[in-house]
Amino acid sequence: QDMQAIDKLETQLKDAKNKALAASSTLTEKCRLTHPVAEKGFKADFDAMLWADTCVLVLPCGRSAHTEAGWFAGRGLKTIVYMPEKQEPELMYKLFDAVVGSLDELTRIL
Repeated sequence: QDMQAIDKLETQLKDAKNKALAASSTLTEKCRLTHPVAEKGFKADFDAMLWADTCVLVLPCGRSAHTEAGWFAGRGLKTIVYMPEKQEPELMYKLFDAVVGSLDELTRIL
């Protein structure tokens, strides 16, 4: 049931982000964030964040993912970085609960 809810939220978020991206090409930067489609996408994303009790930052990732991970960590919620490709981790990842390099490690922590 939880997975169905997550799948539904992910689908809604993808749809809203795609609509926002399409609409944003003619808007100024400030207007893009306040456009109704962007507002709807933000709400879908933020509602999912409020629902979740854990954040897994999967690298490589987009720009907002680090903001979201910081929000989770700031609220004291479990935040894990999944880094499947070997690379030097960011120093500020020390704020998070763990940095893992395999799905086995990730599964054990979750």
